[in-house]
Amino acid sequence: MCLHEPPAHLRTRGLKKARRKRVADKAAEAERDVLAKNAAMPESDRVPTGLLHSVVAASAPHLAR
Repeated sequence: MCLHEPPAHLRTRGLKKARRKRVADKAAEAERDVLAKNAAMPESDRVPTGLLHSVVAASAPHLAR
């Protein structure tokens, strides 16, 4: 082990943290895409679609991605 390398458990923790950030960034981007597509719809479609997205996001967040 070199003195300038962090211990293995710290490297693993850092990799896990970076992965969580990538996953969170991807989820946030997907949410922005959904909201942008919803905003581009005609109002007659936008309202029910927005309500459906809100219900799914609240009750089953793993499906809202």
